[in-house]
Amino acid sequence: MAIFHEVTKKQIKQLVILSKLATKAIKTAGQRITALQNTGFKSTKEALVGHDGTKYGDYFVYDL
Repeated sequence: MAIFHEVTKKQIKQLVILSKLATKAIKTAGQRITALQNTGFKSTKEALVGHDGTKYGDYFVYDL
């Protein structure tokens, strides 16, 4: 899993210009949260803010 994780990270960096990836995982989605944590995603207490100012919660972020 770790090798796949690093290859994927390198490929993402080559394809897009991003500093982070974000995905939603509500508190009751235990298996999803575990999978995200096992691949390097971290829960964020900060709300993500959309282009129109809307705030979104329950996100996990992966720093590239």
